[in-house]
Amino acid sequence: MRCCLSVAEAVRAWRTGAVCGGDLCLRGGDASYVRRGLVHGCRTKVMDQPVILSALFDADGIIKGIRIISDARADPQQRRAAIVMRRRFTGRFGEEGWICEDLPPQEGEKPFRRQFVKELCTKISKNQLRVRLESHYYQKSGQTTFDPHTGQPQQGYFESTVRLELYHLSVPLDHM
Repeated sequence: MRCCLSVAEAVRAWRTGAVCGGDLCLRGGDASYVRRGLVHGCRTKVMDQPVILSALFDADGIIKGIRIISDARADPQQRRAAIVMRRRFTGRFGEEGWICEDLPPQEGEKPFRRQFVKELCTKISKNQLRVRLESHYYQKSGQTTFDPHTGQPQQGYFESTVRLELYHLSVPLDHM
């Protein structure tokens, strides 16, 4: 059984202390300032890409943050295209004011399809929103495009992840 909740239903379930069951998972943490809710199994899409969404709630049930992560369970073709969300998100929050850092490759990481992206960008948007955008597109150590034993192409042997986090400036950094 797959189940998706509207925002109103999710907040109601959070307030009543709903817990995981089947393909639906809504969690309320026990942090003193915030509670986090995560809904799985909904095949949610953003920019036509499968994603996993999370929301950060304050003690009154008001959403103070949103996290969008490309879904690693998507088929390989959709996963390859997920990196496109990076440019779209950057454009959505304006090209100016981003502070970006190229993250160093770990041992064995190499370009996938001649591209290596491992980047973390941050920005304050409209003086009220902290934006964090992390993008990965490469092959990890041990991942190969072709099976070394058979020479046949392998599906899904690459890292392609885009993670966007949006937080109201009132959210302490240690709660993100």
